[in-house]
Amino acid sequence: MAGKASWEYSGDPERPALLVQFSNGIIQTPENVNFTLYKNKDATKKQRILTAQTERLSYVGKNFSPAAVKSDSLCRYFVGVLNKETGKMRVYDAEQIRMQPLMENSRTEAVDEDEDTAEQPNTSYREKVDALIESFGTNKQKRALSSRKLNEVGSDVISKEIVKAAEMIIESKGTAELMQEARDRKEEEFCSQFLPPCNSSAENQESVYDFHTLLPHAEYNALEKVAAAFKNITMEELQEKMANKQHCSYVLQELAELKHAKDIDKQARALWYVDALIHISKLKVVKVKGELPLLCLV
Repeated sequence: MAGKASWEYSGDPERPALLVQFSNGIIQTPENVNFTLYKNKDATKKQRILTAQTERLSYVGKNFSPAAVKSDSLCRYFVGVLNKETGKMRVYDAEQIRMQPLMENSRTEAVDEDEDTAEQPNTSYREKVDALIESFGTNKQKRALSSRKLNEVGSDVISKEIVKAAEMIIESKGTAELMQEARDRKEEEFCSQFLPPCNSSAENQESVYDFHTLLPHAEYNALEKVAAAFKNITMEELQEKMANKQHCSYVLQELAELKHAKDIDKQARALWYVDALIHISKLKVVKVKGELPLLCLV
């Protein structure tokens, strides 16, 4: 009658027992085999390398190489150690490793492969995709790839020519002169973008900016009628504008002082022009059909 035995799990999934299988058969003298186990320093990676030394051959096995045993990832392996006297079995986690003989030629090939890998530059993702397209891509993909490479070559040629031209200019003019030209050009661009032309040699404040540069003759003449409301404004009308805040504070202040101006008509036209610009600048959308309805801005 068969005996009964009880078992007890004493394993550790992080430290499994190794079930070794030699690819070229069964070792006749297992007691003469010296095993050495190497582990990855990174605890998150369960990578192990097992080496075995015999009198005739050396073996190596890995649990992460293509030659490793293709075990089902959903399965767990265990090994049991039975105590025949007590009838109890201790069960431990196990992992299969297939040992391959390590020949001298294999070592040389492995070293050569490592050297070739070290000599090869790191291939980017784009280069890998391009290689796949060249080998297995459709005609449309291959044409697009060829066009992109031609554009890259053209860009490289243009960049080299630009660098060459820049070096020639630097050699002919010198760095100091080029820096000064760049500063002068920057000042000119700044002035032309944000400020009207000015007279840098003006002797008084009125001569810095020419009036008709700011307000051309055509616009100045067109303001004769619409600016009459400012020119002939009464105190009651001014107070009403102030109460209703029809204009900005600057325009209202200038209207109050308008009667003291040397040229009331000129001042009124300029003031109306400024008020119109301020009003237009506050509009999100300016829609004009035909002539600008100037009277609506008064």
